[in-house]
Amino acid sequence: MGPRALSMGGAAVACPAPAYAAYYNPAALGLNDRGALDIALGLNIRDTGLAEHLDPLTGYDWNAATDNPQGPDAAAIITELRKIKSTDALMIMPAGAIGLRIGSFAGGVFPSAQIVAYGHLDTVHLNKTSPLDDPNSFAFNSSALYAQGLGLIEVPLAYGHAFKMGESGTVSVGGALKFIEGVTYDIRQGILITTDSKDIQKRLEDGNEISAGFGVDLGVIYRTAGDCLSLGLLARNVNSPAFVTTTGASFAEDAQIRAGAAYNITKQLLVALDIDVTANETLIPGYNSRQISAGVGYEGSIGSIRAGLMKNIEGDGAPIAWSLGLSLGGETFHLDLAGSVSGSWQKYDNYNFPAEGGFTLALGGGW
Repeated sequence: MGPRALSMGGAAVACPAPAYAAYYNPAALGLNDRGALDIALGLNIRDTGLAEHLDPLTGYDWNAATDNPQGPDAAAIITELRKIKSTDALMIMPAGAIGLRIGSFAGGVFPSAQIVAYGHLDTVHLNKTSPLDDPNSFAFNSSALYAQGLGLIEVPLAYGHAFKMGESGTVSVGGALKFIEGVTYDIRQGILITTDSKDIQKRLEDGNEISAGFGVDLGVIYRTAGDCLSLGLLARNVNSPAFVTTTGASFAEDAQIRAGAAYNITKQLLVALDIDVTANETLIPGYNSRQISAGVGYEGSIGSIRAGLMKNIEGDGAPIAWSLGLSLGGETFHLDLAGSVSGSWQKYDNYNFPAEGGFTLALGGGW
């Protein structure tokens, strides 16, 4: 959420940007009396292995293949379907933010979404045989795509308070009570593998359900007396709010715990490290996310530069994503831009995109 965190690889629990303290760690609100306002917009994409299979599959004639399971199209489709894993999916994650901080209080509007397409594979009907002779002939194959999504608009009210302990440093605690409007998308039938991305988007828009709930975040930060080292811990959505779908199911925002550390090597040079203590479920069945993030930032007189990396240590073979960000201006007014990208690129439906990557842009200022 926001370019400064993205450019540091996502490491922000111990050193959140002032306008995003309500999101990353409300305990930071107790450490000083700064004011800040930021407006941000961004998009992230993650492909866990689906695109490399979908692109060739959409090029085959599925009607000809099911009519003639012993033909070349059927043979090619069967070979490709056998390569797809249950956790292969394509995820699109837009996000935005209006973050406001006034002293020890903070609020804002934080919209985000996770939209996922994954394969629902028929692993029984894969035989290149006549349907008249074999009930497991490819002629009866029902492989399809499932599409699901969860969009959230979080409106928090956060507060932090610090307890000074002299030469032992400072402990700050904070919390946020959030009103959350959730929009769910749950399409588990009728999407053929040959369906293009625009048709999938149309189906998602027609299959949404809106509900509301509340979330609670709690955080703590310990900072040494010299303000060089900060250690942070954040528990998000400790009450695990859930949102219903059109199918009668529900998507829950399970409690998440994330820890972080930040160290000022000099007044201008900062390094930070975050790790998810819990493995967090996603909308992809069987695919969990547990991120480790690291970053370094240098604050100059007319701007700053940051770089970082992030990796899902829970996923099998997840790539490292590298990030870079620039800020122009100072505390009073600044323009921030950040992006991230993994080492490999994928193609689907005539679009080229990284296996993992994204960008975000923000305008903000402080006082």
